[in-house]
Amino acid sequence: MPIVELAAEADRAAICELDALVQGDNHRSEFLTQTLFDNRVIIARDGLQALGFAIFHQRFFHHFFVAELQIHPDQVNEGIDAALLRHAERLCSSDRIFVSASEYDDDRQYLYRSLGYVRSGQVENVNNHSTEVVFVKFLVP
Repeated sequence: MPIVELAAEADRAAICELDALVQGDNHRSEFLTQTLFDNRVIIARDGLQALGFAIFHQRFFHHFFVAELQIHPDQVNEGIDAALLRHAERLCSSDRIFVSASEYDDDRQYLYRSLGYVRSGQVENVNNHSTEVVFVKFLVP
């Protein structure tokens, strides 16, 4: 069973390694280090290996937003993404939490719906003129 918690400095190398694996290079290591120091990274790990991580902030119209979910390719469909989102929900200090997915990412949209998120809108021209679908989950105090 993986441990899911706020990432610490000791997780930096594992997070950067996983990101490089998923992204294809390590061009984001400075960004990841900064988000880690800002306490905006949740990690799922088994021992020292990162199984996945989530990056969040509270600047989406002053609400909690999970900006990224990165899952190790060997852990896809193993529930790591759901565990990261549930942990983010526990950290959320507002009455709602937002996430987004590419309009073409049916698996991610299915995950969000299965966890009680509902479509809230969309943002066009995000990456290469693609559309991001935004979802919200209203949290019960």
